[in-house]
Amino acid sequence: MTAYILAYLPKPANFACAGAFYARSEVGVCFIFSTLLETAVNEENVIALFSEWNDALATGDPDVVTQMYADNAVLLPTVSNQVRHNHAEIRDYFVAFLAKKPQGVITESNARVLSDTLATNAGIYVFTFGDGSSVAARFNYTYELIGGAWKIIQHHSSAMPEG
Repeated sequence: MTAYILAYLPKPANFACAGAFYARSEVGVCFIFSTLLETAVNEENVIALFSEWNDALATGDPDVVTQMYADNAVLLPTVSNQVRHNHAEIRDYFVAFLAKKPQGVITESNARVLSDTLATNAGIYVFTFGDGSSVAARFNYTYELIGGAWKIIQHHSSAMPEG
């Protein structure tokens, strides 16, 4: 579940708060996207984590997307041959990816709750880009509850081999 909190800041600023990733305010009004946790995780909650990640993509800000990942997360991205091992490398990938204005839709989801602090979701999603092109890809997210927020610890995404 994502909460959208509208805040007014008198001047441009960067900010952060516990359990939330930050956004930038250039005009004094901003949105903060915050992961809200249920006391008991279930498959529906795990599937909803993709929507939060997709909302982060929609901001166009690689820093917002990067905050969805644990500090030592591993990303095997769809449109890059380089494995990403940390926030700096993950951010670098999303700078280029977000320039394409992606929007994802899951077409098959297989969520599993592994424990109170670990969950996974694997399946197929389709990304449509700002130029009208699209790509279907397989995905696998592994999430860990870290400091009260669900973070992506592993993310594999690969284009469908048969198109």
